[in-house]
Amino acid sequence: MDLGFPLNSSELVRKCIAILGIRGSGKPNTAKILGKELIKEGFPIVVIDPDG
Repeated sequence: MDLGFPLNSSELVRKCIAILGIRGSGKPNTAKILGKELIKEGFPIVVIDPDG
């Protein structure tokens, strides 16, 4: 995952995260990639989809 800046996953998981954007901007894909990367590093994740 290359965001163009360093992302420390251990700091990231201690925060609330929101993925915001206009329709069609790739929010689900961003969430999927972020989740996969966190799982690879051994972090447990929970995904809640209130619409689906």
